[in-house]
Amino acid sequence: MKAYWKNHPALRMILMLVLFVLALVLVVSGWKMTGQLAGLGIMLVGVALLLAVLEKKAGLRFYDKDVYTNVVGGIRLDERACDLAVAMCIAGAGADIALPPRTAILGELSLTGEVRPVNRLDKRIQECARLGFSHIVVPNSDTLPKVDGLNYTRVKNIREALCILGI
Repeated sequence: MKAYWKNHPALRMILMLVLFVLALVLVVSGWKMTGQLAGLGIMLVGVALLLAVLEKKAGLRFYDKDVYTNVVGGIRLDERACDLAVAMCIAGAGADIALPPRTAILGELSLTGEVRPVNRLDKRIQECARLGFSHIVVPNSDTLPKVDGLNYTRVKNIREALCILGI
C-alpha cells in the first residue's frame, strides 16, 4: 500500500528537533580494541568520515583511540546538518574539554574541512532560541535571522570551530 501523505506536500510535517550528542574518546595503549569505533544512533560511516576530517584538517589524532558516540533519547541521527556538532563533540571529548553551556551547533562538514550551510537554517535557529540556547555556532552566512538574546559564531572551517573549544 502506498503512503498517501508522501504524495501530498500539504500533509507532510516538518519537525525541528534539538538533539544531545555525547562522545567518549579513550586512549587504549596495549588493548586489542585500539582504533575501534562505536556509535548508538549515529551512522558509523559518517563518524569515521568526521574522524578523518578531524585528523587531516584539524591535526587531531584519533587513529590510536577508541571513539564512542551516542545520541541521547535513542533517536537515529543521519542528517548532515549535525556533522559539525558531532565533530566538535568528539574533538572536545578527545581533549577533555566540554562544549560551552547553552550552545547549539549547526553545519555540514565537508571532506575538505569546510563548514557548509544547512537547509532551513532560519527555522533551526528560531527553534534553538525558543528552547533557550543563547549561543549558536553556524556556517558563515550574511543572512542569519535577528533573534533577541542570541549570539552567533560564524565559522568557515573546522579549525575555526575548534577555536571555540580552545583546541
